Amino acid sequence: MSQKPLNTAVLLVAFNRPDVTARVFERIRKARPTRLYVAVDGPRSSHGQDAALCAEVRRIVSTIDWPCELNTLFREHNLGCKNGVSSAIDWFFEHEQEGIILEDDCLPSLSFFRFCETLLPRFKTDARIFAIQGNFFGTSETADTSYLFSKHFYMWGWATWADRWKSVDVHQPDGDKVRQALKRDKWLGSSFITQTYWLEILGRHAAGCIDSWGYSVVFHCFANKLFNVTPTANLVMNIGLGEDATRTAGMSFGPLHAQASELRFPLVDSEPYRGAAELLPFEDRWRIQVSRWRLLKRLLSGKFPRAYRFSATLIRAAWPRSSAG
Repeated sequence: MSQKPLNTAVLLVAFNRPDVTARVFERIRKARPTRLYVAVDGPRSSHGQDAALCAEVRRIVSTIDWPCELNTLFREHNLGCKNGVSSAIDWFFEHEQEGIILEDDCLPSLSFFRFCETLLPRFKTDARIFAIQGNFFGTSETADTSYLFSKHFYMWGWATWADRWKSVDVHQPDGDKVRQALKRDKWLGSSFITQTYWLEILGRHAAGCIDSWGYSVVFHCFANKLFNVTPTANLVMNIGLGEDATRTAGMSFGPLHAQASELRFPLVDSEPYRGAAELLPFEDRWRIQVSRWRLLKRLLSGKFPRAYRFSATLIRAAWPRSSAG
């Protein structure tokens, strides 16, 4: 039986990775969206192989063999992670009122598309919901419904509405409101480690040290106390994680390394905002990788970089790694 066409528009954001792009595009092809938007960032002038790689990506995403309106935004010059992705989403929502967003390394199950298409109209008028997302960081004990609500935003496959996206200031999140939500209002609980972790990232983001659109959305959700609908099975597998990744090198990935699962339909509904508190311990563990040692290293390296580098050199000299390990 052929897949029923997907009536919700899809945006695919890509760059210079033909291998992962081809896998994600094949899954999109199986979902058969009637409207597909594809944005491919331009090659970097300092990387000689980018031009050929970007050209191959553009060839892959232009191969449409199902009834579909294809819209493309192929950049001549490289805009980078934050500006490249955020401007692509801006472009998408100039033409659509709601839609699904995937990056080139986010491999969804077919259930992900139906999950988003089912819930977008359901939560369209609920101003406290920012997005429908594809990742799940809980356990099977929390899975008696098809979805829960999370205080965290996950960028690895998600859907939202034009008005929600247009409310985000990608370049300058409201730092005072974020600090108030985390410290005074305990939006993510009372853990000093969790609060310090996010406030440290907020400071680095405000200083321009992190080229990320995703953190801007995370902080927007914190500042405005917004929820995100999250499935009770992981529907998107990130196939770009690893030591070569932009922001996830050195992390353990837990559910993100799980295969993209399928959900049963019709969905079993959840009470409004249920699960937000219960999910936080799992989200701290898998999403932000909170640990005292990791947090201490980040704080020391940021506030006392010279002392941190000197201490790290002494430690490596005193306890060199085994050549076998």
